[in-house]
Amino acid sequence: MAALTLLGLVSRFGKVVPLQATAGSLIVVRIPVILPENLPAVAEAPIAGSTALAVTAFSNPSYGIVTGQLVSVVVRLGLGAGGG
Repeated sequence: MAALTLLGLVSRFGKVVPLQATAGSLIVVRIPVILPENLPAVAEAPIAGSTALAVTAFSNPSYGIVTGQLVSVVVRLGLGAGGG
């Protein structure tokens, strides 16, 4: 990818290859690289981490980050179910 960027071929590549193929290949590459690095963090905060992981898996990774942070705040404040 770095070589394509340096050579200015990313825009040409984007015109030829469909977005779905690019997104699919990024997911296949991302799972074995990113997931093992982040599993210890999920073990430290299982509710927030698993929620962020699930939202990231089914939608945009940015939504997963925001959701994980919001769930973490809700849990810390004791606003979750059965907290009262």
